[in-house]
Amino acid sequence: MGRIGISYQDVSTAILKLQAGGKAPTVDNIRGVLKTGSKSTIARLLREWKQKQGLLPPYDGNLPTELLTILKELWLKVQSRTEVAVDNQPNHQSSLQQLHLEYARIIEQQRADYEQKLLQMQQQTELMTLEFKTHCAALEKEQALLIAKHTPLELQTQELQKKLRKSELDCARISQNYARMSKDFNGQRQALETQKNALIECQLRLGMASDHVDYLQNTLFATEDKLIALQDNYRFILQEKAKLDERILRSSHDTQRID
Repeated sequence: MGRIGISYQDVSTAILKLQAGGKAPTVDNIRGVLKTGSKSTIARLLREWKQKQGLLPPYDGNLPTELLTILKELWLKVQSRTEVAVDNQPNHQSSLQQLHLEYARIIEQQRADYEQKLLQMQQQTELMTLEFKTHCAALEKEQALLIAKHTPLELQTQELQKKLRKSELDCARISQNYARMSKDFNGQRQALETQKNALIECQLRLGMASDHVDYLQNTLFATEDKLIALQDNYRFILQEKAKLDERILRSSHDTQRID
């Protein structure tokens, strides 16, 4: 009686057991739990499980250059060993099975490497997004503080302007009695100079605050540009990963037809 093949449910159950034990769901670990099944079948069902869990993007059939080189070398080995197996038929099935296992192992390793790179980029993007949000919150808080400081300064400037106008009226009245009020007038003039200096200082502070706001806005724009660049890189990596997965799937189909 022939051996009964494993199903998707068998692989899914094995993955749950591995995750409960804190182990990664790799082809070797799943086969260790099931105690049966070919690695190529397990790899196919594992990929199906990852796609259903949203861990893999859709497969577009394009393989990277380095993986194509490995597959071409592996195919040359298959042809060479097949020619030898024609003269040694009893060993042909065993050699072919070993080549299939080697092929499945290489494919799985390449897929794991690219999935790891994709995961790293996703983590980096999430980290940059969090840093960007934190920085934006800090900028908003600082902007609120600057606005809070600007409002009292503006009120103070208005108050100083009112005092200045009042002082000018006082000066007009004092001029009529200059001889008698010269002492008081000098005091008022000194007070007026002090108020003018305070007004100039307030204007300088307002100018510095405006320059700082411009700097913060430029920093925010630069941060947004960096985030857009990271998002573009992330989409590019997703596209390349999708192409790799589709090439691997087509290569797997070709291998099944050869079998």
